[in-house]
Amino acid sequence: MVAFLVTKHVACIMVLVERGSIVIIASICGVTGGMLPYSFTNKKHTVVGMCREGVAELGWYSVSMNCMSP
Repeated sequence: MVAFLVTKHVACIMVLVERGSIVIIASICGVTGGMLPYSFTNKKHTVVGMCREGVAELGWYSVSMNCMSP
């Protein structure tokens, strides 16, 4: 939830200046799944999906978005 709210407000500013970069921290469980409990994996998969959608929407405004999954 925090990642979404921060991204939402920061992206508005970055779209206006037409540049910027957002980095979100997820987990490898968000990509592969099956290693930790379902609730944790579900939350991290949501973060990865939000990042992928953000890239599709914000790329038009030269805003990059990356998701680190340690």
